[in-house]
Amino acid sequence: MATGGSRSIRDSQEYLRQAGAAAREMLVAAAAQRWKVPASECDVENGVITHTPSRRKLRFGQVAQDASKLEPPKDVKLKDSQGMESYRKAARRLDIPDKVKGKPLFGIDVQLPGMAYAAIAQCPVFRGKLATVAGERIKGMRGLIKVVQLEDAVAVVADNWWRANRMLKLLAIEWDAGPNGDASTASIREFVRFGLEDSSVPVARNDGNVETAFSSAAKVIEAEYYAPFLNHAPLEPMNCTALVKGDRVEVWAPTQNAEATHATAAATAGVPLENVEVHLTHLGGASGGAASRITRARRLRSQRRWKAGR
Repeated sequence: MATGGSRSIRDSQEYLRQAGAAAREMLVAAAAQRWKVPASECDVENGVITHTPSRRKLRFGQVAQDASKLEPPKDVKLKDSQGMESYRKAARRLDIPDKVKGKPLFGIDVQLPGMAYAAIAQCPVFRGKLATVAGERIKGMRGLIKVVQLEDAVAVVADNWWRANRMLKLLAIEWDAGPNGDASTASIREFVRFGLEDSSVPVARNDGNVETAFSSAAKVIEAEYYAPFLNHAPLEPMNCTALVKGDRVEVWAPTQNAEATHATAAATAGVPLENVEVHLTHLGGASGGAASRITRARRLRSQRRWKAGR
């Protein structure tokens, strides 16, 4: 239950086809039972089941409840690729009108009664750590609930996000940047270049002989391309909402990795997996940074909002 790198169809195509074919057979079987006819006499097109001899028709929705009570078939026959016209047509996006009107619920929109909010600052250097934090300036301020220190971040929890964020900015935070403190686009480029020239690295494939081809070429054109280090900043701030009641946990998250969200919530709360329920919301942009990491508050930047049920 995860997607990334546009792998949804690439990785799941066969499963989706099998699921669709199984559902189709169950719907046809339900219609055939209602008509008291053999399923082999029924045809399906555009969500409508037709009993060919009598021309009686039923829509999928009309038999869906009956079909849900049937045993799913163990083996289903998939359509031949030549007969899948729908694969070559643009699908109608039913979600577009609501998105234009601003109706969908994104993760950042989730609100629960009595909710507490956290604003978090993470070390600006990868693998850096939190050195010290002084919270004297925010003691006694209205709405303050707690200051939480993590290995590489510090968060202020308050009764609303604006107060939490304001108090976070008043904290005196010192970071230990560590060995990556001097990292830059130039140093990263040199690191990658070294990897290209390092003869000790493993070789996955070795096709042909580049050196021989170059030496016998009439003309060699040489060019080098590189891209700078880019910030993976999604349009929607990284966020999630967690509600803990006893040994039960609910999480609302705009995540690409629901399975990791489920496991992380259970491990963090110290409860069994079956005690955790994850609600997936719309995701306001991924840009490489909102996959499984979105489930962990410690990954959030200082200007990003994280909400937790109190």
